[in-house]
Amino acid sequence: MINVLYTCAALGSSGYSESSRNYIAALNTQSGINLAVESATFEMFKTDQSKYEELLQPLINKTITPDVQIVHMTPENYPKYKKPNMKNIGYTVWETTQLPDTWVPFCNMMDEIWVPCDWNVEVFKSSGVTVPVKKVPHTIDLEQFENVEPIKLGIPRDKFKFYSIFQWTDRKHPYGLIKAYLSEFSAQDNVALICKTYRMNHTPQDKSLIEREIQSLKAFANTKNLPTVYLIHEALSRDDILGLHALGDCFVLPHKSEGWGLAPFESMASGKPTISTNFGGNLEFMNDDNSYLIDYTLTPVSNMPWPIYNIKQSWAEPDLSDLKAKMRYVYENRNASDEKIKNAKISVAKYSWQIIGELMKKNLTELFQVEKK
Repeated sequence: MINVLYTCAALGSSGYSESSRNYIAALNTQSGINLAVESATFEMFKTDQSKYEELLQPLINKTITPDVQIVHMTPENYPKYKKPNMKNIGYTVWETTQLPDTWVPFCNMMDEIWVPCDWNVEVFKSSGVTVPVKKVPHTIDLEQFENVEPIKLGIPRDKFKFYSIFQWTDRKHPYGLIKAYLSEFSAQDNVALICKTYRMNHTPQDKSLIEREIQSLKAFANTKNLPTVYLIHEALSRDDILGLHALGDCFVLPHKSEGWGLAPFESMASGKPTISTNFGGNLEFMNDDNSYLIDYTLTPVSNMPWPIYNIKQSWAEPDLSDLKAKMRYVYENRNASDEKIKNAKISVAKYSWQIIGELMKKNLTELFQVEKK
């Protein structure tokens, strides 16, 4: 039996929180693992735990004497949470071609670093991380996506609904998505674009800023013949997020960089054609056989509000002409995506809780055996 403490923001609404809940669920499938969860808080708002509450509550603050701790947070938190007299694993993810300089010593103070994709393994090693860096892909529960009732947004049923889920930052490239959509389609096309997004929080002021930016993009188009853009700014429950996947007809995210890409990962699990950039951690599970990948050029990072991003790092600049062509193709060829959708479901099934739980147990067993020698 290996006693494992999983330290994370288990009740938060960020991508880190969502992925940590799935890793906890994956580990919980494994015999020989005695699991407890220490839940930290970093955010002003939490999400509901409708799909995870029954699992999480008995594990949070459960008393064990850990052999191994997994700290699933950004690395600047490692000094605060690293514990003596046990092995400490840091789980994290990064999006650009180079780690923030400040992250490297924090990573090297841990016994191992786990990351979700081969691309991250190479980025961490080339940036100076010298402790073992191991790939542990993100994990998913496919049953959540079965028999889901679409969310009700008042959009006509016959409209073809492009949709996207993202934070309103330059890395997610909302301007590129909306510009491509507004320039490719018109009011004569029976389409809608649904953007589930926020900048920093879910306040009315935050929503107004996004609305003004969308209006400025529409004004620049200099035409009244524009297709519809729907904004969802409020926090959604897990059930509503699943319902949004069920409602949409095609997921689109022309990101500039992803460490993994939880939203396209879930859209593929939902059986929706998925368009995203041919760069970054999403290529761990996306390819030309199961999705639509946008061409890009490599450019320096810019316009991010956090100092850990800097111009020494690089990311993708998606080709908006290619994005427009792919959106138009999916819209006009509804059945042409059937093979990609089938392949996508096969691809994401490789990341089930059971399969990734087995990999985590294998890695933990190897580390525990080293500790015992």
